[in-house]
Amino acid sequence: MPRTTRRAGVLAIAVTSALTASTLALPLVTAQAVVTTTEKTVYLADTNGDGGFGLYSGAPGGPATTLVAESATTDITEVHVSQDHSRLITIEDSFPATGTGYERVVVRDAGTGRLVRVLEQIPSTSDDLFVQPALSPDGRTAIWTSLSFAQVKPSTLRRSLVASGAATDVIGGADLVFAAF
Repeated sequence: MPRTTRRAGVLAIAVTSALTASTLALPLVTAQAVVTTTEKTVYLADTNGDGGFGLYSGAPGGPATTLVAESATTDITEVHVSQDHSRLITIEDSFPATGTGYERVVVRDAGTGRLVRVLEQIPSTSDDLFVQPALSPDGRTAIWTSLSFAQVKPSTLRRSLVASGAATDVIGGADLVFAAF
């Protein structure tokens, strides 16, 4: 099953779980999310129609700057900017022509798109996927949710200090859907 179909299926499961539990709030974010800061707008776009989204930034009304180029083998599915605008956290999928692809949680420099650290990576053959990444206001701590596509294990909120990159479980459970700072 293609990764985008798996992602949509898990999000539908998450929505269903959230709707059946009255205490859960579910913020939905599309793959074309736009995050605006006072200096620039950071957004995902598929500018060539190949189905893969790249990461771009730019001042309102100005030219776009490519932070992570889109390609047929790489897809940026989610982005979040730290409150101090120093860093971005993304969920990135890779679909190489040969070999096994991956999904990973990545922190990048917000100004240049330069890779700061890969926080976690799983093979694309995994039954898990990552959603809803967020950075602390100063960009030093990251959180994200790991969902099980096959629902063989509970969802898990993951945390990592960006400097060390060591990811740990914060909490898990069947009703856990999304994380935020």
